Amino acid sequence: MLDRKIMVLIPVALFILLAATIGSLKEETSNTTKLAKNAEPAVVLVQATFAADIEVATPYLDKTKLNYTLNKIIEQVMQGFIPAEESAMWRVLADEMRAKPLDFLQKSGQKKVIHNGYRAVASGFLVTPDGYLVTDAQVVSPDEKLLKQQLSAPILEEAVTLLMGEIAAKAAGIPADARDYVLTAIDDMVVTYYVENIKVKNLQKTYDIGMGVQIPGVHLFQKGLKAEVVQMGVSPKDVAILKMKGHNNLPTVSMGDATDLTPGSKIFVLGYSGVATFHPLYAEINQTQPNLTEGVISAQKTKEGGWGIFQTNADLTSGISGGPVFNEQGEVVGLATFDSQGLNAGQFVVPILVIKECLEKANVKPTEGLVTKTYREAIDLYYQQHYKKALIKFQEVATLYPGHAYVQDFIAASQKAINEGKDKSIPGWVLIGIPVATIMLVMVVVVIIYQREKAPPATVASADTPVEAAVSVEQKDQENKVRDTE
Repeated sequence: MLDRKIMVLIPVALFILLAATIGSLKEETSNTTKLAKNAEPAVVLVQATFAADIEVATPYLDKTKLNYTLNKIIEQVMQGFIPAEESAMWRVLADEMRAKPLDFLQKSGQKKVIHNGYRAVASGFLVTPDGYLVTDAQVVSPDEKLLKQQLSAPILEEAVTLLMGEIAAKAAGIPADARDYVLTAIDDMVVTYYVENIKVKNLQKTYDIGMGVQIPGVHLFQKGLKAEVVQMGVSPKDVAILKMKGHNNLPTVSMGDATDLTPGSKIFVLGYSGVATFHPLYAEINQTQPNLTEGVISAQKTKEGGWGIFQTNADLTSGISGGPVFNEQGEVVGLATFDSQGLNAGQFVVPILVIKECLEKANVKPTEGLVTKTYREAIDLYYQQHYKKALIKFQEVATLYPGHAYVQDFIAASQKAINEGKDKSIPGWVLIGIPVATIMLVMVVVVIIYQREKAPPATVASADTPVEAAVSVEQKDQENKVRDTE
Protein backbone atom coordinates (compact mmCIF):
# COMPACT_ATOMS: atom_id res chain seq x y z
CA MET A 1 0.00 0.00 0.00
CA LEU A 2 2.80 2.39 0.89
CA ASP A 3 4.60 1.69 -2.40
CA ARG A 4 1.44 2.46 -4.31
CA LYS A 5 1.03 5.86 -2.60
CA ILE A 6 4.63 6.77 -3.30
CA MET A 7 4.30 5.85 -6.96
CA VAL A 8 1.13 7.91 -7.31
CA LEU A 9 2.80 10.92 -5.67
CA ILE A 10 5.78 10.84 -8.05
CA PRO A 11 3.96 12.40 -11.06
CA VAL A 12 2.25 14.89 -8.77
CA ALA A 13 5.63 15.98 -7.45
CA LEU A 14 6.96 16.27 -11.01
CA PHE A 15 3.99 18.42 -12.00
CA ILE A 16 4.54 20.72 -9.02
CA LEU A 17 8.23 20.92 -9.88
CA LEU A 18 7.36 21.86 -13.46
CA ALA A 19 4.97 24.58 -12.29
CA ALA A 20 7.56 25.93 -9.88
CA THR A 21 10.20 25.94 -12.64
CA ILE A 22 7.95 27.88 -14.98
CA GLY A 23 6.90 30.25 -12.20
CA SER A 24 10.50 30.98 -11.25
CA LEU A 25 11.15 32.25 -14.76
CA LYS A 26 8.51 34.96 -14.46
CA GLU A 27 9.41 38.48 -13.44
CA GLU A 28 7.13 40.09 -10.89
CA THR A 29 5.49 43.13 -12.49
CA SER A 30 2.76 45.19 -10.88
CA ASN A 31 -0.72 44.93 -12.34
CA THR A 32 -0.81 48.73 -12.47
CA THR A 33 2.18 48.84 -14.82
CA LYS A 34 0.68 46.27 -17.16
CA LEU A 35 -2.70 48.01 -17.00
CA ALA A 36 -1.11 51.26 -18.15
CA LYS A 37 0.99 49.65 -20.87
CA ASN A 38 -1.95 47.70 -22.28
CA ALA A 39 -4.25 50.73 -22.31
CA GLU A 40 -1.85 53.48 -23.44
CA PRO A 41 -2.13 52.79 -27.20
CA ALA A 42 -5.91 53.29 -27.10
CA VAL A 43 -5.77 56.59 -25.18
CA VAL A 44 -5.77 59.65 -27.43
CA LEU A 45 -5.53 63.42 -27.18
CA VAL A 46 -8.52 65.17 -28.74
CA GLN A 47 -8.02 68.71 -29.99
CA ALA A 48 -11.13 70.69 -30.92
CA THR A 49 -10.31 73.84 -32.90
CA PHE A 50 -12.87 76.62 -33.22
CA ALA A 51 -12.33 79.54 -35.59
CA ALA A 52 -14.79 82.27 -36.54
CA ASP A 53 -15.32 85.90 -37.49
CA ILE A 54 -16.18 87.87 -34.37
CA GLU A 55 -18.33 90.98 -34.74
CA VAL A 56 -19.24 93.25 -31.85
CA ALA A 57 -20.29 96.85 -31.35
CA THR A 58 -17.47 98.66 -29.60
CA PRO A 59 -18.62 99.49 -26.06
CA TYR A 60 -18.19 102.80 -24.34
CA LEU A 61 -18.46 103.67 -20.68
CA ASP A 62 -21.63 105.64 -19.94
CA LYS A 63 -20.13 108.55 -18.01
CA THR A 64 -23.54 109.81 -17.00
CA LYS A 65 -24.22 106.52 -15.27
CA LEU A 66 -20.72 106.50 -13.77
CA ASN A 67 -21.01 110.05 -12.40
CA TYR A 68 -24.48 109.34 -11.05
CA THR A 69 -23.20 106.27 -9.22
CA LEU A 70 -20.19 108.13 -7.82
CA ASN A 71 -22.43 110.91 -6.50
CA LYS A 72 -24.73 108.36 -4.86
CA ILE A 73 -21.72 106.75 -3.20
CA ILE A 74 -20.55 110.13 -1.85
CA GLU A 75 -24.04 110.77 -0.45
CA GLN A 76 -23.98 107.41 1.31
CA VAL A 77 -20.58 108.23 2.78
CA MET A 78 -21.88 111.53 4.12
CA GLN A 79 -24.92 109.76 5.59
CA GLY A 80 -22.67 107.23 7.29
CA PHE A 81 -23.86 104.22 5.32
CA ILE A 82 -20.42 103.70 3.78
CA PRO A 83 -17.08 104.16 5.60
CA ALA A 84 -15.29 107.37 4.64
CA GLU A 85 -12.47 105.39 3.09
CA GLU A 86 -11.39 105.48 -0.51
CA SER A 87 -11.07 101.69 -0.68
CA ALA A 88 -14.61 101.22 0.59
CA MET A 89 -16.00 103.62 -2.02
CA TRP A 90 -14.19 101.83 -4.85
CA ARG A 91 -15.55 98.49 -3.65
CA VAL A 92 -19.10 99.84 -3.69
CA LEU A 93 -18.57 101.11 -7.24
CA ALA A 94 -17.21 97.70 -8.25
CA ASP A 95 -20.29 96.00 -6.81
CA GLU A 96 -22.57 98.31 -8.80
CA MET A 97 -20.70 97.59 -12.06
CA ARG A 98 -20.85 93.85 -11.42
CA ALA A 99 -24.58 93.97 -10.61
CA LYS A 100 -25.62 96.13 -13.61
CA PRO A 101 -22.88 95.78 -16.25
CA LEU A 102 -25.06 96.72 -19.22
CA ASP A 103 -26.04 99.99 -17.53
CA PHE A 104 -22.42 101.10 -17.47
CA LEU A 105 -21.36 99.77 -20.89
CA GLN A 106 -23.32 100.93 -23.93
CA LYS A 107 -23.07 100.10 -27.62
CA SER A 108 -21.28 102.64 -29.78
CA GLY A 109 -21.95 103.19 -33.46
CA GLN A 110 -18.71 101.47 -34.39
CA LYS A 111 -18.28 97.75 -34.96
CA LYS A 112 -15.17 95.72 -34.55
CA VAL A 113 -14.59 92.55 -36.56
CA ILE A 114 -11.75 90.13 -36.00
CA HIS A 115 -10.99 86.57 -37.03
CA ASN A 116 -10.02 84.52 -34.03
CA GLY A 117 -10.02 81.00 -32.73
CA TYR A 118 -9.05 78.79 -29.86
CA ARG A 119 -8.32 75.16 -29.10
CA ALA A 120 -9.93 72.95 -26.51
CA VAL A 121 -8.01 69.83 -25.54
CA ALA A 122 -9.15 66.66 -23.79
CA SER A 123 -8.24 63.01 -23.54
CA GLY A 124 -10.28 60.22 -25.11
CA PHE A 125 -10.21 56.47 -25.73
CA LEU A 126 -10.81 54.20 -28.72
CA VAL A 127 -13.55 51.59 -28.45
CA THR A 128 -13.49 50.03 -31.94
CA PRO A 129 -10.65 49.11 -34.33
CA ASP A 130 -12.19 51.27 -37.07
CA GLY A 131 -11.82 54.48 -35.07
CA TYR A 132 -14.83 55.21 -32.88
CA LEU A 133 -13.73 56.97 -29.71
CA VAL A 134 -15.23 58.44 -26.54
CA THR A 135 -14.32 61.82 -25.05
CA ASP A 136 -15.69 64.70 -22.97
CA ALA A 137 -18.57 66.61 -24.57
CA GLN A 138 -17.69 69.79 -22.65
CA VAL A 139 -14.55 70.16 -24.73
CA VAL A 140 -15.87 68.96 -28.07
CA SER A 141 -18.97 71.15 -27.93
CA PRO A 142 -18.63 73.89 -25.28
CA ASP A 143 -21.64 75.92 -24.25
CA GLU A 144 -22.35 79.14 -26.13
CA LYS A 145 -21.20 81.46 -23.35
CA LEU A 146 -17.81 79.78 -23.05
CA LEU A 147 -17.42 79.70 -26.83
CA LYS A 148 -18.06 83.44 -27.14
CA GLN A 149 -15.79 84.23 -24.21
CA GLN A 150 -12.89 82.26 -25.65
CA LEU A 151 -13.30 83.59 -29.19
CA SER A 152 -13.47 87.21 -28.04
CA ALA A 153 -10.49 86.95 -25.66
CA PRO A 154 -8.18 89.41 -27.54
CA ILE A 155 -10.72 92.24 -27.69
CA LEU A 156 -11.83 91.53 -24.12
CA GLU A 157 -8.33 92.20 -22.87
CA GLU A 158 -8.09 95.38 -24.92
CA ALA A 159 -11.45 96.63 -23.65
CA VAL A 160 -10.57 95.97 -20.01
CA THR A 161 -7.36 97.98 -20.39
CA LEU A 162 -9.16 100.95 -21.98
CA LEU A 163 -11.96 101.00 -19.42
CA MET A 164 -9.53 100.75 -16.53
CA GLY A 165 -7.84 103.87 -17.86
CA GLU A 166 -11.12 105.77 -18.12
CA ILE A 167 -12.26 104.80 -14.64
CA ALA A 168 -8.88 105.48 -13.06
CA ALA A 169 -8.90 108.94 -14.65
CA LYS A 170 -11.89 109.83 -12.47
CA ALA A 171 -9.76 109.58 -9.35
CA ALA A 172 -6.19 109.85 -8.22
CA GLY A 173 -5.98 106.13 -8.59
CA ILE A 174 -7.41 102.93 -7.21
CA PRO A 175 -6.01 102.07 -3.76
CA ALA A 176 -3.77 99.03 -3.72
CA ASP A 177 -5.95 97.13 -1.26
CA ALA A 178 -8.99 97.48 -3.55
CA ARG A 179 -7.32 97.23 -6.94
CA ASP A 180 -7.77 93.48 -7.52
CA TYR A 181 -11.38 93.66 -6.38
CA VAL A 182 -12.17 96.52 -8.76
CA LEU A 183 -10.24 94.96 -11.63
CA THR A 184 -12.17 91.71 -11.28
CA ALA A 185 -15.47 93.61 -11.32
CA ILE A 186 -14.49 95.50 -14.47
CA ASP A 187 -13.40 92.27 -16.11
CA ASP A 188 -16.73 90.63 -15.26
CA MET A 189 -18.59 93.66 -16.61
CA VAL A 190 -16.73 93.55 -19.93
CA VAL A 191 -17.16 89.78 -20.29
CA THR A 192 -20.90 90.11 -19.71
CA TYR A 193 -21.14 92.85 -22.34
CA TYR A 194 -19.32 90.83 -25.00
CA VAL A 195 -21.16 87.59 -24.26
CA GLU A 196 -24.45 89.46 -24.67
CA ASN A 197 -23.51 91.42 -27.79
CA ILE A 198 -20.94 89.41 -29.69
CA LYS A 199 -21.92 87.81 -32.99
CA VAL A 200 -20.13 84.66 -34.12
CA LYS A 201 -20.06 84.24 -37.89
CA ASN A 202 -18.60 81.56 -40.17
CA LEU A 203 -17.80 79.24 -37.27
CA GLN A 204 -15.58 76.35 -38.27
CA LYS A 205 -14.92 73.29 -36.10
CA THR A 206 -12.19 70.74 -36.67
CA TYR A 207 -11.16 67.78 -34.55
CA ASP A 208 -7.64 66.39 -34.56
CA ILE A 209 -6.49 63.24 -32.79
CA GLY A 210 -3.05 62.79 -31.26
CA MET A 211 -1.75 59.36 -30.32
CA GLY A 212 1.33 58.36 -28.39
CA VAL A 213 4.06 60.57 -26.95
CA GLN A 214 4.93 64.03 -28.21
CA ILE A 215 8.64 64.51 -28.75
CA PRO A 216 10.62 67.72 -29.28
CA GLY A 217 10.29 69.02 -32.81
CA VAL A 218 7.39 66.75 -33.74
CA HIS A 219 3.89 68.03 -33.03
CA LEU A 220 1.54 65.43 -31.59
CA PHE A 221 -1.11 66.29 -34.21
CA GLN A 222 1.32 66.36 -37.12
CA LYS A 223 0.14 62.97 -38.42
CA GLY A 224 -3.10 64.50 -39.61
CA LEU A 225 -5.49 62.18 -37.75
CA LYS A 226 -8.91 63.76 -38.26
CA ALA A 227 -12.24 62.95 -36.62
CA GLU A 228 -15.85 64.04 -36.72
CA VAL A 229 -18.58 64.12 -34.07
CA VAL A 230 -21.20 61.40 -34.55
CA GLN A 231 -23.07 61.51 -31.24
CA MET A 232 -23.43 63.77 -28.22
CA GLY A 233 -24.74 62.65 -24.86
CA VAL A 234 -28.19 63.81 -23.86
CA SER A 235 -27.60 67.16 -22.15
CA PRO A 236 -26.12 67.57 -19.65
CA LYS A 237 -24.34 64.19 -19.89
CA ASP A 238 -20.68 64.83 -20.60
CA VAL A 239 -20.06 62.22 -23.31
CA ALA A 240 -19.27 62.62 -27.00
CA ILE A 241 -18.62 59.96 -29.64
CA LEU A 242 -16.17 60.79 -32.44
CA LYS A 243 -15.12 58.81 -35.50
CA MET A 244 -11.61 58.85 -36.93
CA LYS A 245 -11.57 58.75 -40.69
CA GLY A 246 -9.90 56.10 -42.82
CA HIS A 247 -8.36 53.89 -40.14
CA ASN A 248 -8.53 50.19 -39.27
CA ASN A 249 -6.77 47.88 -36.81
CA LEU A 250 -6.61 50.62 -34.20
CA PRO A 251 -5.94 49.63 -30.57
CA THR A 252 -8.92 49.65 -28.21
CA VAL A 253 -9.75 49.53 -24.51
CA SER A 254 -11.69 46.78 -22.71
CA MET A 255 -15.13 47.83 -21.48
CA GLY A 256 -16.42 46.91 -18.01
CA ASP A 257 -19.89 46.63 -16.48
CA ALA A 258 -22.15 49.17 -14.81
CA THR A 259 -21.94 47.32 -11.50
CA ASP A 260 -18.16 47.64 -11.28
CA LEU A 261 -18.23 51.14 -9.76
CA THR A 262 -19.41 51.92 -6.23
CA PRO A 263 -18.23 54.26 -3.46
CA GLY A 264 -14.95 52.86 -2.14
CA SER A 265 -13.94 51.29 -5.46
CA LYS A 266 -10.32 51.75 -6.46
CA ILE A 267 -9.89 53.36 -9.86
CA PHE A 268 -7.14 54.26 -12.31
CA VAL A 269 -7.39 57.20 -14.72
CA LEU A 270 -5.26 57.43 -17.85
CA GLY A 271 -4.94 60.59 -19.93
CA TYR A 272 -2.85 63.52 -21.11
CA SER A 273 -2.77 65.27 -17.77
CA GLY A 274 0.15 67.55 -18.65
CA VAL A 275 -1.75 69.89 -20.99
CA ALA A 276 -4.01 72.83 -20.31
CA THR A 277 -7.58 72.49 -21.51
CA PHE A 278 -7.84 75.75 -23.49
CA HIS A 279 -5.23 77.33 -25.77
CA PRO A 280 -5.06 80.34 -28.07
CA LEU A 281 -5.33 79.33 -31.69
CA TYR A 282 -1.64 79.55 -32.48
CA ALA A 283 -0.20 78.40 -29.15
CA GLU A 284 1.86 75.24 -29.06
CA ILE A 285 0.87 72.42 -26.74
CA ASN A 286 3.60 71.33 -24.38
CA GLN A 287 5.43 68.04 -24.81
CA THR A 288 3.25 65.40 -23.25
CA GLN A 289 2.34 61.75 -22.90
CA PRO A 290 -0.45 59.78 -21.18
CA ASN A 291 -0.08 59.54 -17.42
CA LEU A 292 -1.74 57.18 -14.96
CA THR A 293 -3.23 58.41 -11.70
CA GLU A 294 -5.19 56.45 -9.14
CA GLY A 295 -7.76 57.08 -6.44
CA VAL A 296 -11.06 55.85 -5.08
CA ILE A 297 -14.71 56.64 -5.66
CA SER A 298 -15.63 58.86 -2.74
CA ALA A 299 -19.34 59.48 -3.31
CA GLN A 300 -22.22 59.18 -5.73
CA LYS A 301 -24.08 62.33 -6.80
CA THR A 302 -27.19 63.05 -8.82
CA LYS A 303 -26.89 65.66 -11.54
CA GLU A 304 -29.54 67.75 -13.23
CA GLY A 305 -31.75 65.40 -15.19
CA GLY A 306 -31.63 62.70 -12.52
CA TRP A 307 -28.63 60.74 -13.76
CA GLY A 308 -25.89 59.54 -11.46
CA ILE A 309 -22.26 60.57 -11.44
CA PHE A 310 -19.40 59.56 -9.14
CA GLN A 311 -17.07 61.88 -7.27
CA THR A 312 -13.44 60.82 -6.87
CA ASN A 313 -10.32 61.88 -5.01
CA ALA A 314 -8.11 61.00 -7.99
CA ASP A 315 -5.91 63.90 -9.14
CA LEU A 316 -7.63 64.85 -12.39
CA THR A 317 -5.46 67.67 -13.70
CA SER A 318 -6.09 69.69 -16.86
CA GLY A 319 -6.21 67.71 -20.06
CA ILE A 320 -7.20 64.41 -18.46
CA SER A 321 -10.91 65.20 -18.82
CA GLY A 322 -12.41 62.65 -21.21
CA GLY A 323 -9.83 60.02 -20.29
CA PRO A 324 -10.84 56.44 -19.44
CA VAL A 325 -11.38 55.36 -15.84
CA PHE A 326 -10.35 51.74 -15.19
CA ASN A 327 -11.15 49.20 -12.50
CA GLU A 328 -8.43 46.95 -11.08
CA GLN A 329 -8.98 44.44 -13.88
CA GLY A 330 -8.05 47.02 -16.52
CA GLU A 331 -11.61 47.49 -17.79
CA VAL A 332 -13.13 50.91 -18.50
CA VAL A 333 -15.84 51.73 -15.96
CA GLY A 334 -16.19 55.45 -16.56
CA LEU A 335 -14.98 58.72 -18.08
CA ALA A 336 -13.11 61.47 -16.22
CA THR A 337 -14.75 64.89 -16.20
CA PHE A 338 -15.01 68.15 -14.27
CA ASP A 339 -18.05 69.84 -12.80
CA SER A 340 -19.92 72.11 -15.17
CA GLN A 341 -23.54 71.69 -14.14
CA GLY A 342 -23.90 73.28 -10.75
CA LEU A 343 -22.37 70.70 -8.43
CA ASN A 344 -19.73 71.74 -5.97
CA ALA A 345 -16.36 72.07 -7.65
CA GLY A 346 -14.70 68.70 -7.91
CA GLN A 347 -13.54 65.82 -10.05
CA PHE A 348 -16.04 63.32 -11.30
CA VAL A 349 -16.48 60.05 -13.16
CA VAL A 350 -19.26 59.58 -15.70
CA PRO A 351 -20.34 55.94 -15.21
CA ILE A 352 -19.95 53.31 -17.93
CA LEU A 353 -23.75 53.00 -18.19
CA VAL A 354 -23.96 56.54 -19.59
CA ILE A 355 -21.11 55.85 -22.02
CA LYS A 356 -22.75 52.67 -23.30
CA GLU A 357 -26.06 54.50 -23.66
CA CYS A 358 -24.39 57.09 -25.90
CA LEU A 359 -22.58 54.40 -27.90
CA GLU A 360 -25.83 52.53 -28.42
CA LYS A 361 -27.53 55.66 -29.77
CA ALA A 362 -24.67 56.01 -32.24
CA ASN A 363 -25.03 52.32 -33.22
CA VAL A 364 -21.48 51.66 -32.06
CA LYS A 365 -20.59 48.34 -30.45
CA PRO A 366 -17.28 48.31 -28.54
CA THR A 367 -15.03 45.68 -30.11
CA GLU A 368 -11.57 44.34 -29.38
CA GLY A 369 -9.47 43.90 -32.50
CA LEU A 370 -6.57 41.61 -33.35
CA VAL A 371 -4.05 44.38 -32.70
CA THR A 372 -5.20 44.80 -29.11
CA LYS A 373 -5.29 41.04 -28.46
CA THR A 374 -1.81 40.48 -29.90
CA TYR A 375 -0.35 43.51 -28.13
CA ARG A 376 -1.72 42.33 -24.78
CA GLU A 377 -0.14 38.91 -25.30
CA ALA A 378 3.14 40.60 -26.18
CA ILE A 379 3.04 42.78 -23.06
CA ASP A 380 2.43 39.72 -20.86
CA LEU A 381 5.39 37.90 -22.41
CA TYR A 382 7.60 40.97 -22.15
CA TYR A 383 7.05 41.39 -18.42
CA GLN A 384 7.65 37.66 -17.91
CA GLN A 385 11.08 38.27 -19.52
CA HIS A 386 10.15 36.02 -22.43
CA TYR A 387 11.71 38.54 -24.77
CA LYS A 388 12.11 36.28 -27.81
CA LYS A 389 8.45 35.36 -27.85
CA ALA A 390 7.43 38.92 -27.02
CA LEU A 391 9.50 40.22 -29.94
CA ILE A 392 7.59 38.00 -32.36
CA LYS A 393 4.27 39.27 -31.04
CA PHE A 394 5.35 42.91 -31.14
CA GLN A 395 6.47 42.46 -34.74
CA GLU A 396 3.04 41.04 -35.56
CA VAL A 397 1.46 44.17 -34.07
CA ALA A 398 3.73 46.40 -36.15
CA THR A 399 2.68 44.53 -39.27
CA LEU A 400 -1.02 44.74 -38.46
CA TYR A 401 -0.85 48.44 -37.56
CA PRO A 402 2.35 50.20 -38.71
CA GLY A 403 1.27 53.44 -37.03
CA HIS A 404 1.19 51.95 -33.55
CA ALA A 405 2.64 54.59 -31.22
CA TYR A 406 4.41 52.29 -28.75
CA VAL A 407 5.28 49.01 -30.44
CA GLN A 408 8.60 50.12 -31.95
CA ASP A 409 9.93 51.02 -28.51
CA PHE A 410 9.02 47.57 -27.22
CA ILE A 411 10.59 45.91 -30.26
CA ALA A 412 13.84 47.75 -29.57
CA ALA A 413 13.69 46.97 -25.84
CA SER A 414 13.00 43.27 -26.48
CA GLN A 415 15.87 43.00 -28.95
CA LYS A 416 18.21 44.73 -26.52
CA ALA A 417 17.25 42.34 -23.71
CA ILE A 418 17.83 39.35 -26.00
CA ASN A 419 21.26 40.63 -27.02
CA GLU A 420 22.17 41.09 -23.35
CA GLY A 421 21.22 37.50 -22.54
CA LYS A 422 18.25 38.43 -20.35
CA ASP A 423 15.71 36.28 -22.15
CA LYS A 424 14.06 33.71 -19.89
CA SER A 425 11.74 32.14 -22.38
CA ILE A 426 10.92 28.53 -21.51
CA PRO A 427 12.54 26.23 -24.14
CA GLY A 428 10.15 24.28 -26.32
CA TRP A 429 11.50 20.92 -25.17
CA VAL A 430 10.63 21.88 -21.59
CA LEU A 431 7.07 22.74 -22.48
CA ILE A 432 6.67 19.54 -24.53
CA GLY A 433 9.16 17.07 -23.04
CA ILE A 434 8.35 17.35 -19.34
CA PRO A 435 4.57 16.96 -19.77
CA VAL A 436 5.13 13.99 -22.10
CA ALA A 437 7.55 12.39 -19.63
CA THR A 438 5.09 12.98 -16.82
CA ILE A 439 2.28 11.32 -18.77
CA MET A 440 4.49 8.33 -19.61
CA LEU A 441 5.49 7.95 -15.97
CA VAL A 442 1.85 8.03 -14.91
CA MET A 443 1.07 5.31 -17.46
CA VAL A 444 3.90 3.11 -16.15
CA VAL A 445 2.71 3.54 -12.57
CA VAL A 446 -0.86 2.68 -13.56
CA VAL A 447 0.30 -0.49 -15.38
CA ILE A 448 2.38 -1.63 -12.41
CA ILE A 449 -0.48 -1.07 -9.98
CA TYR A 450 -2.90 -2.85 -12.32
CA GLN A 451 -0.64 -5.90 -12.70
CA ARG A 452 -0.13 -6.18 -8.97
CA GLU A 453 -3.84 -6.11 -8.28
CA LYS A 454 -4.54 -8.72 -11.00
CA ALA A 455 -1.89 -11.31 -9.88
CA PRO A 456 -3.28 -14.35 -7.81
CA PRO A 457 -2.41 -14.40 -4.09
CA ALA A 458 0.67 -16.52 -3.24
CA THR A 459 0.26 -19.68 -1.00
CA VAL A 460 1.60 -18.97 2.42
CA ALA A 461 2.90 -21.82 4.64
CA SER A 462 1.63 -22.21 8.19
CA ALA A 463 3.70 -20.05 10.38
CA ASP A 464 3.95 -22.12 13.64
CA THR A 465 5.81 -20.72 16.57
CA PRO A 466 9.01 -22.55 17.68
CA VAL A 467 7.18 -24.02 20.72
CA GLU A 468 4.27 -25.25 18.63
CA ALA A 469 6.72 -26.84 16.19
CA ALA A 470 8.54 -28.70 18.98
CA VAL A 471 5.26 -30.06 20.41
CA SER A 472 4.25 -31.30 17.00
CA VAL A 473 7.53 -33.21 16.53
CA GLU A 474 7.17 -34.85 19.96
CA GLN A 475 3.63 -35.98 19.18
CA LYS A 476 4.77 -37.59 15.96
CA ASP A 477 7.54 -39.50 17.79
CA GLN A 478 5.00 -40.89 20.30
CA GLU A 479 2.73 -42.00 17.51
CA ASN A 480 5.62 -43.83 15.82
CA LYS A 481 6.54 -45.69 19.06
CA VAL A 482 2.95 -46.89 19.46
CA ARG A 483 2.96 -48.28 15.96
CA ASP A 484 6.27 -50.17 16.62
CA THR A 485 4.88 -51.79 19.82
CA GLU A 486 1.87 -53.01 18.00
